[in-house]
Amino acid sequence: MVKIHLADVLRSLFYGKFAVCLVFLSGFTHIQAQIPQGGRPFPYNMAEGKSIRVVLPLIDVNHAFQNSLSGEALRGKKPFNFAWNHDVDFTPANSGRWSVKESSIRVWRLELKSPGAFAVNIYFGRYRLTKGCSLFAYSPDQRIILGGFNEKNNLESGQLPLAFIPGETVVVELQVPAAVMISENCRSPE
Repeated sequence: MVKIHLADVLRSLFYGKFAVCLVFLSGFTHIQAQIPQGGRPFPYNMAEGKSIRVVLPLIDVNHAFQNSLSGEALRGKKPFNFAWNHDVDFTPANSGRWSVKESSIRVWRLELKSPGAFAVNIYFGRYRLTKGCSLFAYSPDQRIILGGFNEKNNLESGQLPLAFIPGETVVVELQVPAAVMISENCRSPE
């Protein structure tokens, strides 16, 4: 099963006493969770995103805050939640779209939108790429690009956590050379 955990940092957290937490966290926005191995995603046409976009469920902010403001959290015995996960199951077979670039690279893209999110991060719960494949995650305007990640990022745990990308939308791009057979070891984010 493919799982991507998307953590939403909602804009409304900027208000009140929670601003200090986010100001502190914002200093780390350029820290990479993984070491990129080079390469670049192909240019992205934001109009294309409408056809490959998945909109994630809205977070009930009031309910989430009430759960976060428990007595234990206020006394510092339990961490304050600043992000909320969406467990999803996206694969090239059930979402996104394949295209061919430069007649030798197959590209799979999926645009993920979490309405109201200040930033989105992706956690690949089962990540393993074959040599020659590259994975990127980026903002639709490609001002923020994480990756390329490849077989050198394969961990024994099979996981690949990525840093936060500011905004409510992230594009995931998998590049597969024509010579590489698409198989269980070289597929969409896992």
